[in-house]
Amino acid sequence: MLSFRKSKLLFILLCFVEIAFSQQFPSKNFSTIDGLPNNSVYSIYKDSRGILWVGTANGLSAIQNGGVKNYYVFEGLAHNSCWAIVEDRNHNMWFGSHGGGLTFYDGKKFEVMDKKKGLIHDKIRQLFIHNNILYIGTEFGISVLDINSRKIIFSKKIIGLRKLFQVMSFVEINSEVYFGTFNDGFWNIDLKAKNIKLVNHKQPDIFSIYKKRDSLFICHGDAINESISRISIKDYLANKDSNIHFGTSVFWNFATDKRGVTYVAGNGINFATGGIYKIINDKIINLNDVFGVESSEVWSLFYDSKTDNLYVGTINKGLYIIDLKQQIKYYSASNFKKSKLDIVSMDVLT
Repeated sequence: MLSFRKSKLLFILLCFVEIAFSQQFPSKNFSTIDGLPNNSVYSIYKDSRGILWVGTANGLSAIQNGGVKNYYVFEGLAHNSCWAIVEDRNHNMWFGSHGGGLTFYDGKKFEVMDKKKGLIHDKIRQLFIHNNILYIGTEFGISVLDINSRKIIFSKKIIGLRKLFQVMSFVEINSEVYFGTFNDGFWNIDLKAKNIKLVNHKQPDIFSIYKKRDSLFICHGDAINESISRISIKDYLANKDSNIHFGTSVFWNFATDKRGVTYVAGNGINFATGGIYKIINDKIINLNDVFGVESSEVWSLFYDSKTDNLYVGTINKGLYIIDLKQQIKYYSASNFKKSKLDIVSMDVLT
């Protein structure tokens, strides 16, 4: 057993290490070497059965119990490029492709829904489910599908500012569904009237929208220190502008863990400013070193509350799995300015 004096010295030393070196979270990189069909990860979803779905630029992966099963067009997918994944209340999966339309999967067979079957366009960017209705955001407008009948019940095509109408992000507010577009503002979907309505056009270039409590976080591009605007939902719906701006990159995706920490995926267009970040007091903090993410091109995020894992999808390095539990504090060799660390002794403090 250690003496009180020795225990006290070790405690002081450990406290010094805790303060002097940034803690790193245990993480794992999953890439083509491990079975992914491509290292460009555009979508991530953990379904109710515990299957991790990873949509890439060239195939879809289902990962479970360490095994990987890849799916492609010749096995029934609409297209190999998978940009969006959701699960409905019946535990069926929906995959949005960027070029071939929508794929429905009931665990046994695939069914493709494209322009020939009423979809507004085959290049899908976003999928969103609300009240058993699937909202499909494309490059040229939206389609709305009844999940029970698997029929398109509403479509709207608009030629926007740049001859496109790119739906970038959906959000639910007060039981109504809204969406942001790349250059044409923020819109509300009225299914009863079978129409869409422009709500806010103050900053039309929307890359992503995220709701947290009574605020919206809206990414408008990679302007220096002005990439993200935070505004109250009430003010935004009243077509007001935000006076809170922060961040420097293009932010494509958000996720919040059980502690209330919000993470953002950055992949700059005009500047190499991307990476994995967190938002603290209207500031962004880069976590690449802390999470061991070796990419500045982060596109997709998914948080699994059951395992307390954050899944980070990159455009060039595949998937990263970050363990947020903090049960073990990890310091890399670089923290000590070493290429590697050799453990020569371990002791138990009592």
